[in-house]
Amino acid sequence: MENNSNQGDNLFNLSIEGAARELLQTAATWARIIAIVGFISGGLSLIGLIFGSPQANAAVAASSTLISLPFIALGVIINVFLFKFATNILGSLANMSQVQFNEGINNLRTYFKIIGILIIIGLSLVVLIVMFYGLGRGLR
Repeated sequence: MENNSNQGDNLFNLSIEGAARELLQTAATWARIIAIVGFISGGLSLIGLIFGSPQANAAVAASSTLISLPFIALGVIINVFLFKFATNILGSLANMSQVQFNEGINNLRTYFKIIGILIIIGLSLVVLIVMFYGLGRGLR
């Protein structure tokens, strides 16, 4: 039993060597790039929503806005966590700060939690759509 406790302590005393440091730096750099592209995409989507099709009537424009805004906001929120991960990891590698490293990893954990929840919701909706489509086809 005591051996498991020591293994847990050793896990938190890991040192980041040269190769792992470079891999973390590369991953954080790419995460930052992806987050920035996500922010730009959200901004362009918002601009497109604001200056949307002039041919659309007011009801269509309002419903489009109500549907699109939560998705744009969610995309920006997700990318905030990815950007914070990248910033904290790069900062922790430069300053050798364990606290900043832990914050970065926590932001990555939150990012993946949100992505996982969204995937589960999306797959559930696909299953429901397929089931209702099958029921609709069977009733004809």
